Amino acid sequence: MKLALAAVMALGLWMVMLITRRPKLVLLFSWVVTLTYNRQYFSFEAIAGDNGAQGPYWIVSDGFLLILLGIWIYEVAFLKRLQRPQGLAVIPLFLPFAMAGVASALGAERPDWSLFELVRAVKVVLILLYVRYNFDEEAWWTCAAAMTCAVVFQAALGTAEVVTHRSGLQGVLGLGGAPEDMPEELSQENFYGWFRATGTMNHPPNLACYLLLIIPLPVAVALSAPDLRVRTVAALAGLTGLVGLACTLSRWPWVLAAAQVACVVLALTWLGLVPVRRTLGLLPIVAFGATMAILPFMDFISDRLTRDLERSVEFRQNENDVAIAMFADHPLMGVGLNNYILHLTKYNSEMVWALDSADIAVKRLHVRFIAAPQNGFLLPLAETGIAGLCAFSFYLVAVVIVGIRAVAACAGWQKAALLGLVTGLLGVIAQQVLDYSFWVDPVFYTFTLIVAMLAASPVLGAASEARYAI
Repeated sequence: MKLALAAVMALGLWMVMLITRRPKLVLLFSWVVTLTYNRQYFSFEAIAGDNGAQGPYWIVSDGFLLILLGIWIYEVAFLKRLQRPQGLAVIPLFLPFAMAGVASALGAERPDWSLFELVRAVKVVLILLYVRYNFDEEAWWTCAAAMTCAVVFQAALGTAEVVTHRSGLQGVLGLGGAPEDMPEELSQENFYGWFRATGTMNHPPNLACYLLLIIPLPVAVALSAPDLRVRTVAALAGLTGLVGLACTLSRWPWVLAAAQVACVVLALTWLGLVPVRRTLGLLPIVAFGATMAILPFMDFISDRLTRDLERSVEFRQNENDVAIAMFADHPLMGVGLNNYILHLTKYNSEMVWALDSADIAVKRLHVRFIAAPQNGFLLPLAETGIAGLCAFSFYLVAVVIVGIRAVAACAGWQKAALLGLVTGLLGVIAQQVLDYSFWVDPVFYTFTLIVAMLAASPVLGAASEARYAI
């Protein structure tokens, strides 16, 4: 069934490229959308051996990225098309963290695992390079549209999962679900306690994190675009994303999403992109609509917020203590990139239960289990030490500054779109206080793409390019 579906999609993709005569944009759109398919294929065991979830792998979107890179190389080497770089080179902002990962491998128990993880850093560099040398205004908006479409699809699928009590696209369509030999304890109800939206992200917080990253973009466009049709489509996309986010039943992201929407509205009003009268008229309508939507589910929401809150806090605290203990024993360079899982037993982590299901996750479900504390900052601290955390923090602060300056340099609804992207980055960063979803492939690489798009914002107009100074 999956092969037949893949064949139909490939044929459809080919036809779209023929009809539009813009194969690069079609491939770019496809790459962005397929980034949300969070499945890992460990096809290199014959070369690297069986390393479980710590081994090298590929994802579906890699195929589109390789084709795009191949076209770029062909254009430069054979057609002699030397593209002019756009905006700021952000690779130097990421390299200190990559170097910290390299250094951590020197003292790691499994340096080969660290090497496998560094492949992800190489891919980050390739994405940043490709965007800087290949993006024009058309490519920029193609990516923005692709991310918005991905939000609509993932949110709609997640909502359908909750309504039908079936997991994944195949489950929702009645074409089958998880393998029959999957342990009962890994079922939705037993693992999460509720039936929660996952989309194609494998885990509700992963989907919630991706939605937090993208939802502010259509919200900002809906409030500022001059074309009513664009505003309407963007508003529907943003609303669909918020419904999908609600269906993940992730508590902290609910708070963050509300804060993001409020910040986008207030910031656009302050920047003069949304009239004050419109904002004053919009606020009571939104408040009333939100209240009406929430009221029928108040008992359920109250139950979700309180039922296992104490246990959730205790689990997170325990796992954070494990990461801090690892750091205390390896303060400078950490235990080694991608080596966290080797030390779970030593530090009495509750996550050791997951080791028994590793084969099922990797070989049957094609899901990479990331052993990590429930904090996206403590993972690099434990694996790469204080040097790695400082480099990671520098990268995050630097890219937010790049985004803010990009917003300041643009005008019109392009400024609003950039503001939405920056707000998305901030939402993801804030979520890492209670989760580690930043490190899963869909969020990790889409975050990188958005950083590159912010840095390449001069492509959005000559006026912006003239004012862009970093």
